[in-house]
Amino acid sequence: MGSEARRDAKKVIAALGQLGHEQRAVLVLAYQHGLTCQEIAEHEGIPIGTVKSRLAAGMDKLRRMFLPSPSDLVEVT
Repeated sequence: MGSEARRDAKKVIAALGQLGHEQRAVLVLAYQHGLTCQEIAEHEGIPIGTVKSRLAAGMDKLRRMFLPSPSDLVEVT
């Protein structure tokens, strides 16, 4: 793994650490372990809708951590 990839991995790990346990758990199960929403629901003992909600909320928080806010963008005319 190159230095840029290691740096990016550290950023992702740090960002995951800023999420709540419930959101972080479903994201790790889905993206690191490759579980489906149904498998996560069974593993965690929660409804599939809750898994999907936690995934969406967690991804939204991660997206906001990594993407610039609209005020950071420069308008091109």
